[in-house]
Formats: sequence, structure tokens, C-alpha cells
Amino acid sequence: SMLQSQYWYYLLEMGFYLSLLLSLTFDVKRKDFKEQVIHHIATLTLLSFSWISNYIRIGTLVMAVHDSADILLEVRPVCLEEDAKKEYLEKKERGELAAQKADFLKHNILRPVNLSVTNDGRLHFGDVVMLVNLGGENRERSAVSINTDVNCLIKIPSPGIQAPCGVSAGRGMQPCARTAFIITSVDGSPEGSTLLFEQSFALKTTSGFARGLYLTSDLKSFQKCAKKSRLQEVNLEDDGSFLSWWKIVHFDPQERLEYEGQPVPANVEVLIIHCKTNQALAVLGDQILWTTYGKEYEVTAHTFLDSHKAEQDNNHWILCTSDPAGDGLKKGHRLCRKTIMAVDVPGLVAVVVFYIVILIIGVWASRKSKKVEKTCAGSKSEVTIIGDRNINVLVGVFTMTATWVGGGYIMGTAEAVYSPTQGLIWAMGPPAYLINFLLGGLFFAKPMRSKRYVTMLDPFQHRYGNMFTAILLLPALVSDILWVACILAALGGTMSIILGLSSALSIVISAAVSITYTFLGGLYSVAYTDIIQLSFIFVSMWLCIPFLVLSPAVTDNSPTAHLNQTNSHSWLGELELANAGKWADEMLLLALGGLAYQALYQRILSAASSAQAQVTCFAAAGTVFIMGVPSVIIGAVAATA
Repeated sequence: SMLQSQYWYYLLEMGFYLSLLLSLTFDVKRKDFKEQVIHHIATLTLLSFSWISNYIRIGTLVMAVHDSADILLEVRPVCLEEDAKKEYLEKKERGELAAQKADFLKHNILRPVNLSVTNDGRLHFGDVVMLVNLGGENRERSAVSINTDVNCLIKIPSPGIQAPCGVSAGRGMQPCARTAFIITSVDGSPEGSTLLFEQSFALKTTSGFARGLYLTSDLKSFQKCAKKSRLQEVNLEDDGSFLSWWKIVHFDPQERLEYEGQPVPANVEVLIIHCKTNQALAVLGDQILWTTYGKEYEVTAHTFLDSHKAEQDNNHWILCTSDPAGDGLKKGHRLCRKTIMAVDVPGLVAVVVFYIVILIIGVWASRKSKKVEKTCAGSKSEVTIIGDRNINVLVGVFTMTATWVGGGYIMGTAEAVYSPTQGLIWAMGPPAYLINFLLGGLFFAKPMRSKRYVTMLDPFQHRYGNMFTAILLLPALVSDILWVACILAALGGTMSIILGLSSALSIVISAAVSITYTFLGGLYSVAYTDIIQLSFIFVSMWLCIPFLVLSPAVTDNSPTAHLNQTNSHSWLGELELANAGKWADEMLLLALGGLAYQALYQRILSAASSAQAQVTCFAAAGTVFIMGVPSVIIGAVAATA
């Protein structure tokens, strides 16, 4: 039989656990919510089972044991709270609380530092500077800063930050231990001597709490790279090895060679290049780091180039110092913008004159085109596309050569000869284009011209029909669109540098001029303006060569002269067996790729006869090779400077 006391004991226990189960639905949800639900359901199930099975005595005993243990469990948090309070007071007395560590860190690392005063406007070894980026499209102005937290502090032998330590770009512009760096000599230059462009140096944090750590970088790997961008990591190390060597170059690629070896001015934009990896120090506005000091940007070593192979503003830095007026950063900002937006007046005049001449030639050619249309027996499209097949040999040679000789041909050839990893043997433009025109004259000029085709796709249309020809047109059309875009971008970039305008506006102006004279006269305008353009290129390049050869920086331009005076190979270059396949592939691409180019057949089909078309190709083969000679000389001279 069940005692009255047992009945009420069971009733109270089941009611208690049922209330706990129901209260979980509207109580504060804790981490152990699921465990609590399972526990309460299991308890109610066991109580119900013992009641139904008449295991009242054993059930009462189990409940009594668990309830007595609950008393001790309720007392335990009070004891633990006392122990935690005692430990808290001991840590507070020793200054080991997280809040105390954070206050200690900020108090020391944000301690003001006096930047060096530049009376002569130059940077010197031993100067204390800030590395400031002026910001860009998706980021604010920021400075390279020590990125450490309370976990990177050490007390022995003295309080300070522990290496290795990260860096970031903080938006705080106040000179302090966190943002100050010392320009340190690595080549034995005495302290106080002037820092020169391209001269190696190290950047070291201030002594004391910042512990004089070196700004360091190394080639990226799977395990060692920037956390967010996965690019080359930049951090602070206590070892001043070759990994901590940097050099400063001018931010404008066009003036970089002229500034080499010159004193570095303070408070102006420059590039900071890592000596080992040749990557530029950069700040990434799209990679946000949430640090102890707030929202900051990731700093890495990576060169960001625009469409004109010029470093973007991610890589532009000001080594900011104090000056007698106390406005180093503002002054530097003004100087940089003044330098960027400076207009080359002679260059501006030359561009304006060149474009006026081009437009005049285009208008004159359009009148000639209209006269030809009146007497033309064929359609007007033939006059527009192939000049009524009446382009003489001289004009044909000029326009065919000018179509291949452009900025890519000239600068690419010079760059290949200059490059320490290539040399003359890799300057494949002149010989490849010569082969291209010879093959065109030998195998394609006569049959295409004799059958009076208008475009290079006409043979396919006659043989396979319109549908197949339309399919073949797509790759040719896409390639022409991309080629025009590249040409306009290059032309716009050139005008942007000369005129100080934005690239977009320069591209619009260049496109407007080109479209205008082409629309007015068709092939006649293109052909006659090509004569002017090619003449300008040829004369101006040969005018530059005497000044380059006679420059005091050039000591030896013989074939055995070393590239940049540092490479063991001559500017002639070498072709190793491992690179023979790549060389042959590029040569065949350039030599045979032009045979599928509409511009080639437009010039061939514009000739008065098949024989004249062949002569035009053969003559253009010689002139295109000759046009490459100045570029080769310029590249060789630059390599030996």
C-alpha cells in the first residue's frame, strides 16, 4: 500500500519537473536547452514508470538521493563565485585583467612620437617617418601601423610587443609609437646621409615598447600569406635580414629612370618596393581587419598595375615627416597632386598639332573619296572599304606598315630587348611581321586580288554560303573589337600622361578624332592619315636615339654589355632549350596570326592590280622590319644604362 506522504512526494516531484519543462519554452534560451529538455522528459518518464509499475519505495529512495544532492549543487555556485572573486582581485592587483592589459597596450603604443624635421625637404637615414597612403575609391587615408593585441605583450626583459607581429593600415594620422618608423641603413651609409631613389634601406619601429622591429616580407606560400587577400604577407620581425630590405622608386613609370640615384624628397608620393620579391607595399581597401583599434585595412606586398602598366594608388605612399611649417602631410598632398596633374605644354602643343593635321588630312581624303564615288563603276561600299581598288603603291606600303607598327610594336620590341630575362632574341615583332608580309605576298595577294574580293571572308561565302561565313565572322569581329579597345586605351593613356586629363576623357577624345576622320573618308582617310602617323613615329624615334646614345649614363652599348649592369647576360639575350618551344610558339603566332587579319586583305584588295598587291606586301615587309630598328637601339641603350 502507498503512504499518503509518498503520494504527495510523487505528485510534487512530477509537478516540479513538468513546470521546468514548460518554462523552458518562454524562459531565456541557454546553450544547454536541448539537454534540459531531454533531462526533464527522461525524469518524468522514469517517475511515471515507477508509479505505474508500483516501484514506489525504490522510486522514493532515488528521489530522496537526488534531491539531497541538489542542495549541494545549489551551494556550489556560491563557493565558486567566492573563488572567482578572489582570483579577480588578485589579477587586478597584478594588472593582468584583459581591460588593464588593453589600457596598458593603448597607453604605450599610442604614446606620441615626434617625427623628424626636414629642413632640406629630403629623407635621411635615421629619420622618423610615417608611411601614409592618401586613400582611394574604396578606402580612406591611412598609415601603416603596428597591429598587436593583449596576447602579443611580453614583460621580460621589459614591457613591449612580441615578434612576429602583424601590421595594418589604420586611419589614425597622429604620430605615435604605433605608426612611427625609422629609416635604417643596410649598406653602411652613415646616419644623417641622404636617402636616394633605388637605394636599399630598412624600416624599423621605434625603440622601447615597439622594440625596434623590422618591416619584413617574403615570397608567399600556402602557409605564409596575408590572412584576408592571400597575397604576400607583411609583418614585423626582430631580425634585420635581407627580407627587411626595401627601396624607393618614383611613382611615375615615365620618370622613374630619370630619378634613379637622386635624393628622395620627403612628403611626396613614392613607391616602396621590397628588394627580394620586387613587390610594392600596398594597402587593400576591400580587405577589412577589425582590430583592437577599430576598422583598419590589410597591408600586403603586391604591385597593382592599371591598363597602362602604371602602379595604382594602392601602392602610392608618402613618407611623412615634420617640416618647419608643421604641415608635412598637407604639403605632400599638394605636391603630389601638383605633380600628377602637371601639364606638359610642349607635349600638349604637339598633340594638338598632330590631331589638327590628322583631321585636315581626313577631310581632304573625304573629298577625294566623294569624287571617286561619282566616277566609280562599282558600289559605294567598295570605295569606303577598299578605296575603289585605286590605292597607289606608296600609300599602300605606308598604310599596310602603319597597321602593324603601333605602340605595342614599338614599346614591346624595346621592352623585350631591355628586359634582363629576354633580350634581342625575344624581340620577335620585326622578323615575325616580315615573314607575315612575305607569306601574304607569295600565297594570298595574287589569288585574292585577281578574283576581286572585297573582304577576306568572301571566298568562304562563295564556297560555303552565308551561314558558315557568319559563324566565321564572329571570332574575327570579337578580336577586332578587343583590338580597337586596346588601341584606344593605349592612346588614351598616352594623352592622359601628356595632358593631365583622366584616362576616360582622353579615350573619348581619341576615339572621337579617329571615328571622325574614318567616317568622313573611309579607307582613303585611314590610308593618308597612316602616312602622317608613320612619318611622325619614324622621325621622332630617330631624333631620340642620339640623345640616348650620348647620355652620360650609357657607358657601353656593345652586344657583350650586361643588362642593367647587374645581369650576367648581354642585351642580345639567350635562348635555352627549355624555352625553345615557347619561343617557336610565339614566333608562329605573330608570323601566321596576321594572315587571318582583315586589315591585311583590305590593303591587298585596295591595290590596282595583283602584281601591285604583291609588291605592296614585299615592300611592307622591309619597312616594318626597318621600323623596328629604332626600338631595338632604344632597348639596348636602356639595358646598358
